[in-house]
Order: sequence, then structure tokens, then C-alpha cells
Amino acid sequence: MTPLPTPPQPAPAVSSHPTPPPPPAPPPPTPAHPAPGAMASSEEDGTVEEKENNNKRRTKSALATAWLTFYNIAMTAGWLVLAITMIRFYVKKGTHKGLYRSIARTLKFFQTFALVEVGHCAIGIVRTSVIVTGVQVCSRIFMVWFVTNGIRQIQNEESVILFLVVWTVTEITRYSYYTFKLLNHLPYFIKWARCGCCRPLAGI
Repeated sequence: MTPLPTPPQPAPAVSSHPTPPPPPAPPPPTPAHPAPGAMASSEEDGTVEEKENNNKRRTKSALATAWLTFYNIAMTAGWLVLAITMIRFYVKKGTHKGLYRSIARTLKFFQTFALVEVGHCAIGIVRTSVIVTGVQVCSRIFMVWFVTNGIRQIQNEESVILFLVVWTVTEITRYSYYTFKLLNHLPYFIKWARCGCCRPLAGI
């Protein structure tokens, strides 16, 4: 038997209406601009914070200056007391023997109290090396407590009286220089004595 022919398939219907184009992509979002009031508020907040920080710095600076002024006045007065005591002792006795014992307590107190200067450098209210200041102060404390105070045989030696006189003159000049400088009223004589005369003796 002869197979029957396959009937032709109908062609797909073609629509008379064209396919609509895809909708356009939405435009990119416009960055939101802060309102003028918000900008003014943020600027005011920044100004307030800056003013508060400046006020805190000024307060700290004023407190540091007040403390340093008090400290230098106290140390100047202490070394002046030592100088007056030594002069009165020598005028009364006519000799340097026994001079160290008459000022030992005052000397040890004010020389030991100078350890505060290491703390000044450590916390930053004085721009000086902590190591240098520590070596200078501790070397003097060692001389007072462990050498002169520990060895009684040398207390009447002329060398001990010599370094006492040098220390006294140097410290009176140094602390008075710092005091007047903090008060913004530095006499020329103090400046000359500090820079030209007593600075070479400061390491003794």
C-alpha cells in the first residue's frame, strides 16, 4: 500500500499589530542635597566642638602655667633660705665647719623635691628630655643623700662647701629666671646671670 501524503502545516499567523518597544530605563537617582538648614546646623556643631577644644586647651595651659609659677617661686624661696642660712652661719661662727649640718634638712628637702621636674617633663608641660632631667636631678640627690649625708667625715671639707655655694647661686638664678619668664617680666640682669654666668655651673 502506498502511504498517504502528509498534509501541509498551516503557516503561523502574523499579527497585524507590531510588538511595542520595551519601556525606557528610569533615570539614575539624583544625589540628595542636604537642606540649607542641615548644612548650617552641622557647621555650627563643628564650630562649637572646636571652641570647646580650644577652651579646654586654654584651661590646661593656664593651670600648667599657674602650677609652674608656684613651683618656681617656692624653689627660689627655698634656695634663698639656704643662702641666707649659710651666710648667717659663717658670719656668726667665722668658719665653715658645721655648716652642712645646719642646712642638711632644708637642703635634702628642696633637692629631693626637684624630682617633680622629672614629672613635668614626663607629662609634657615642660619641653625637656625626661632622661636628661632625670640624670641631673638624681645625680644631685645621690650626692646629697648617699655621699655627703652618708659620709660624715667629708661634711666639713671645703669641697662640700664649694658645691653647696655653687648649687645655691645656680638654683636661685635658674628658678627666678623661670619665674620671671612665666610672668612675662624678665629683668635683663636675671637673663644675663642665667645665660652668661650660671649656665656653665648648672652641670656641677
